[in-house]
Amino acid sequence: MNNEMLTVLSYLEREKGISRASLIKAVESALQSAARKSSGTSQDIRVSVDPRTCEITTFQDLVVSEDQTGTGYITLEKAKLINPDANLGDVVSLKVTPKDFGRIAAQAAKQALMQNLRNAEREVVYQRYLGQVGKIISATVKQVSRGDCVCEVDGGGEAILDSENKLPTDRFEQTDQFRAYLLRVENEENQSTPGIVLSRSAPEFVKALFVEQATEIKDGVIEVMGIARDPGFRTKVAVRSLDPKVDPVGACVGVRGSRIKPVIQELNGEKIDIVEWNEDIRVFAMNALAPAKIESVKVGKDDDGKNVVQATVLPEHYTQTIGKHGQNVRLTAALLGWRVKVIKTEAPKSFQELVTDGINDLAAKLGIPQGLAELVYNAGFHTPEGVANSTIESFIEDTQLEAELAEVAWNAAAAYLAHEGENSVTE
Repeated sequence: MNNEMLTVLSYLEREKGISRASLIKAVESALQSAARKSSGTSQDIRVSVDPRTCEITTFQDLVVSEDQTGTGYITLEKAKLINPDANLGDVVSLKVTPKDFGRIAAQAAKQALMQNLRNAEREVVYQRYLGQVGKIISATVKQVSRGDCVCEVDGGGEAILDSENKLPTDRFEQTDQFRAYLLRVENEENQSTPGIVLSRSAPEFVKALFVEQATEIKDGVIEVMGIARDPGFRTKVAVRSLDPKVDPVGACVGVRGSRIKPVIQELNGEKIDIVEWNEDIRVFAMNALAPAKIESVKVGKDDDGKNVVQATVLPEHYTQTIGKHGQNVRLTAALLGWRVKVIKTEAPKSFQELVTDGINDLAAKLGIPQGLAELVYNAGFHTPEGVANSTIESFIEDTQLEAELAEVAWNAAAAYLAHEGENSVTE
């Protein structure tokens, strides 16, 4: 048994990277459990295994006493035979061989040993990947079940990429290889292997991808100020440059998109907006809402006292500002940490619309037919004041109206101004 155990321990130490000391400790714990089960007692039985020879020695600790007898106690006379210096109250260790230890204990030891070895191996894997949390690692799909992928990561650990951490566009099958963000490592005792949790939907995955592409981010010249993501569809990344000479947006996009394209490809075509951060929330909001054209931005608080950014846009830009299913506004709000409200403003009127409004206004004030008001307006008389300030003769000449129609319009203008004058005096 010793040679067999030596072979197994050497293999596990060499191939699994588990230290000899931890393996011996696991074996001793397993054999101790088996020895106690074999003796049918929970008394203090200790098992020692020689690391070099794997020789097994079993001890029982006994208290020296003349008053107490039975299991766990030994007389002073017998204790002196084991340790001549023993005194009452001391604890002496006696070599024992529990009944039927060879057969029953071997089976129990094997089961306990396997569990202890699994725990030791799990701890090795846990420590190996704990230091890689927050990094991008490669994995190979071993099994797909209900959308969750059980994977093997580089280095031999087993990981999980569940449906919540996958992109909606991910279509992985067995043996497919992919890259993901190492989100966390869980080390629960009821797990056969550490829970290495991967994610492709986390905002941090996008940041890690840009760190790979943009050396300025890695070097600290460009700082990622925030990320808002709708995984698989669109992401907004706010960046700022600590060097006035470096354009943060251009550095992340790269020449002809050379830096952003690999990121988009890794994310299955997910759209990415690089937004320049600004300490002025209004400027930052306009940058974040791009490419929509914003007329103006106001800041304030809503009825609940929460910060609100109100963006005003022309009607033709409203849909683009909101985005499909409100995506653009939603991501902007997440990036800013403020509520975002988009208001449509009135579009400027065309020249013809202004002329029509002027004619209608003149007709209403003078109380004359629409057609007559149009003739007067087109002749250059846009207000009652303009009509009345002209003599009737010059008004007829300028408008080319028949005298009777011209007099109707002119008298109406004079009456309007007289009425307005009376109202002002009364007030």
